[in-house]
Amino acid sequence: MKKTRLQLQKSRVLRGFLSAICTILWISTVAIGHTEVSASLSLPSGVSIQTATPEQLATAVKAAIAKNPGNAKTIVSHTVAVLAATKNQGIPQRPAPQSKGALVLKVLVKPGQSVKAGQVIALLEVDGKQQQLKASLDGTITSLDDKVGTIISGTGNLCEIVPTGFSPEASIRAVITAAIASLPSSEVPTIVAAACASAPGYAAVIIQTAVTLVPTQAVAIVQAAVRAVPSLATTIVSAAIAAAPDQASSLSAAANQALQLSSRQSGGQGALQGETDASTLQTEGINPANTINPVPSSTPPPPAIRSNPSPTPNPVSPHE
Repeated sequence: MKKTRLQLQKSRVLRGFLSAICTILWISTVAIGHTEVSASLSLPSGVSIQTATPEQLATAVKAAIAKNPGNAKTIVSHTVAVLAATKNQGIPQRPAPQSKGALVLKVLVKPGQSVKAGQVIALLEVDGKQQQLKASLDGTITSLDDKVGTIISGTGNLCEIVPTGFSPEASIRAVITAAIASLPSSEVPTIVAAACASAPGYAAVIIQTAVTLVPTQAVAIVQAAVRAVPSLATTIVSAAIAAAPDQASSLSAAANQALQLSSRQSGGQGALQGETDASTLQTEGINPANTINPVPSSTPPPPAIRSNPSPTPNPVSPHE
């Protein structure tokens, strides 16, 4: 009897150990995968997702999807998540990644100073040669420390620049538009749902853009998005109706069906919301806490939404 109990305890410990190893491997795979997504976007030299113009993002997203259409959902959801988390956050200014270390010789800017892209903000010494560190975007200098005589290496940075006039809405709209133009209309609902789950604070922008561009997929878009983020059902339906008012009744009914299906399925919401996690944003130098209006996975779905007319008992209007 004692032997059996000991074997049972050992078995439980082993299962726990194997579970922990699998979790670590999964997190590593996610982080590596999203780093590869960032690298797959062909942006101009010195330009990142955070600093690219809407036009540059659209071009890069189209090229990335054309090269790897099977990875379209990850490309879009990751890019949108990074954009949503960039608002009011400084973009790190650091030497080229290939440099082993840069000695700071002189700092040419001050905190609160406005700078233009390409403006020299510091003089560095790299491999015995003097180099200029230039601002990667227009904006305002923040988080600047007196680092003269110190060495910047790895992920270290001299300062951060808060973008001037950065508009997450415009950039996210450009990404969604580019994705829709690059894919069959039947794939749009899945892409839009993933984007809403990755940037819930911009779900209305995403839905309105998609439904306006592909009104024939409006019902499917609403169903997929509500299943992805049930707690945003009212926002999703309202945005869809604003873009396609003639389909109001069908869209409300579709949302009701999606909510009922979601309530019967366990784990569906969390799986989609995990499309872009904290490790994803950290690969972009972004603090995940700055993501706009995150949706807690524990938030229960809202009440059913009324279609007009609707046989569903006890419905709630999408405008409530």
